[in-house]
Amino acid sequence: MKKLILLLCIISLLPVMGLSESLDDKFAHTLAKYNTSGAAIVIMRGGEIEYEYYYGRQGRKSEKVTENTHFHNASVAKMITVLGVMKLYDEGKIELDKNISEYFNFPVSNPRFRDVPVTIRQIMSHTSSISGNSKYASRKHDLEWLLTPDRDSNSQWRKWAPGTKYEYANLNGGILGSIIERISGMSVDNYMKKEFFEPLNIDAAYSTTLLNDKENISWKFNSKGEIVETAKQMLKRNESYENTCDYKNSYYKTVGGLRVRAKDLARLTYILCKDGSIDGIEFLKPETVKLIRTNQGEIANSSVTTIDSKYGLNVDISLDDMTPVKWYGHQGTLGTFVCNAYFNPELDSVVVLLTNGCNMKKNNYVCNISRAVMNVAYEYLTEGLAL
Repeated sequence: MKKLILLLCIISLLPVMGLSESLDDKFAHTLAKYNTSGAAIVIMRGGEIEYEYYYGRQGRKSEKVTENTHFHNASVAKMITVLGVMKLYDEGKIELDKNISEYFNFPVSNPRFRDVPVTIRQIMSHTSSISGNSKYASRKHDLEWLLTPDRDSNSQWRKWAPGTKYEYANLNGGILGSIIERISGMSVDNYMKKEFFEPLNIDAAYSTTLLNDKENISWKFNSKGEIVETAKQMLKRNESYENTCDYKNSYYKTVGGLRVRAKDLARLTYILCKDGSIDGIEFLKPETVKLIRTNQGEIANSSVTTIDSKYGLNVDISLDDMTPVKWYGHQGTLGTFVCNAYFNPELDSVVVLLTNGCNMKKNNYVCNISRAVMNVAYEYLTEGLAL
């Protein structure tokens, strides 16, 4: 009995003795709490990967998530695609406040406000007045049909003038890829590969069929851990994906199609965190990166007149309620999984969470699992949790 009492006393003192929960343990408990099938968490600081954690299954129960696992990133793709758009901006090939009709070979306008130009700045700040509905998702119509005012496209537009109100719309993200293809003359996959992925030795693509490593594609699961789609099924579904420059019909690619490894997503995100550079390569000008993180309604002579947008240029700038410091970045959700890529310039840090199936409940549009992971990551970055 005395030995039992002594043992209980020792156990109760373990946290005080420095054997408190490790960072791995905290993340494991958090992911388990939200019924996560598989996940990858990466923390980057000062341009270097500082911490990686891989959890659960990639596919079959025997196949574990590793650093090589490619995850579907959903809407995080929009933030990565903005790198390509702003590369064209840095090169003087596009202007943010020019009517996009001048880049496409067809007229684009809200049918109710035909004299008000729709601009790239509005599209990237989700103030274009393009509807957040999913009419685009069927892919029955090309971009011209969706955006030309003389067609039956009223339902694709809201009843307010472009630049005056905020409404998140997936099609805005799709138009970014079309802009890249129209201006560069390359498919969005080939352009992003040439300008960003290859220089950083990153295997990423907007379709599973274009990945070099097809052996490490994550399956998708629901919150009960049941299989939603296998890698084989994804590859079969994407067989018809054409890596061609067809800007009128490729708008669906950059809505949320990016597949990438967690540590590589962190490196791409870091370009937006500080000065546009990583690994000694300048991808964007420092002033361009600051512009991306700025409320576009606060810029003089901007085609965006509202200050209510949650976004700068396809980067969420309103994430000030997750931790004591403000974060920037993007969330991606699709069906049963959530992905996040967040960064803080003052902490010089990036936090990436990629999952393949989990509880999707949200609080103020950010998933609860994301908030929980960010709180643990912030604690590590500021208080130095044990690894």
